[in-house]
Amino acid sequence: MITVKDIAQQAGVSHTTVSSALNGSGRVSPSTARQIRALAEEMKYQPRAAARLLRARRTGAVGLLLLDQTLEEISLSGWMGPLLTSFLSGCAARSTQYMVEFLTFDSTGVSGGSDAAAVGELRPRHLDERLVDGQIIAGHFGAEVAGRADSFRSWFDNQTQPVVTLDEASDHCVLSATDQGIAQAVQLLAAHGHRRIALATGSMNYPLNQLARKGFESSVERFGLSVDRDHWLVDLGALDRQQRMQRYLQWARQVLNPAEVSKEERPTAVVCTDSMIAHACIHAASQYGLQVPRDLSVIGCGPLLDAEKCYPRITSLHPDYAGLVREALDMIESRVQWNNNHSTRKDDASYAPETRVVVPQLIERETVGRAPE
Repeated sequence: MITVKDIAQQAGVSHTTVSSALNGSGRVSPSTARQIRALAEEMKYQPRAAARLLRARRTGAVGLLLLDQTLEEISLSGWMGPLLTSFLSGCAARSTQYMVEFLTFDSTGVSGGSDAAAVGELRPRHLDERLVDGQIIAGHFGAEVAGRADSFRSWFDNQTQPVVTLDEASDHCVLSATDQGIAQAVQLLAAHGHRRIALATGSMNYPLNQLARKGFESSVERFGLSVDRDHWLVDLGALDRQQRMQRYLQWARQVLNPAEVSKEERPTAVVCTDSMIAHACIHAASQYGLQVPRDLSVIGCGPLLDAEKCYPRITSLHPDYAGLVREALDMIESRVQWNNNHSTRKDDASYAPETRVVVPQLIERETVGRAPE
């Protein structure tokens, strides 16, 4: 790549003279400036975007960093996909320029798609090179990916530029209030007479599932519900998509099988933190001749399409993706303004961590009914 120093050497002038000529600043005669610009064009010089933006101090652009997901996985994801589309539409509504970046953790904690990975570091290029004013980070890099994301975690902990995380706790984050959503779901079931309610979640390493357990536990106490904690309060673990579906179905069969569990011992309702778990419960119930919602009520969680693409349409909690992104964009804007007026050090007296929460929406459809007699 041709640099300013290469042009200076070819022209026999200093690199500051070349910079002044190319930027139209400084004391460079018009004829010298024309010669330098012509030489730069002849040498096919391309100024670095980051350098231009750094001089301007603001880019007017915001970045979205999607962690540990390939493009194919994002297209199938019930979480990343809606967040991405909400980000794009949110930026369009604000006339805000944007950039999207992907980083995938491998077993060494580096990204195979990043230039930094070659030297064993995992750094988002857009923020590091000042191509954006701030960045929203969607994806998890805490305990759930311990050992695989150490390099990224190190970068994040030392980051002084504006960053906001989505559904990952940090100094500046926006979280989906899954605990409040689960409490709504349990309240709905209790109002329909259900007293034996199970909760099926993914790995407890994920903040969403931790909040779900918290909301469920408080609701169980509030409504005086009966819970078989050994079998109904279950962490189904973080596995790949195919393994997860098999494990979800295996668990559903264990708690619903009439040959192994009496009617009085099985749950009359199941609350699931993933639409896949809800589908597994409905499938297992049908295998044993149980009708939803006559014999079993099911509540899921996920995108609208997951709940409505097959029958019965699932009563579900739906994260407010547009609301999550809107709050994150507002927070990024505030943080950029703060950084322009203050030290970026976290020990600055005016540095104030902030957490915002967005409550999911509960939509009733066809899988919740009165508790069976």
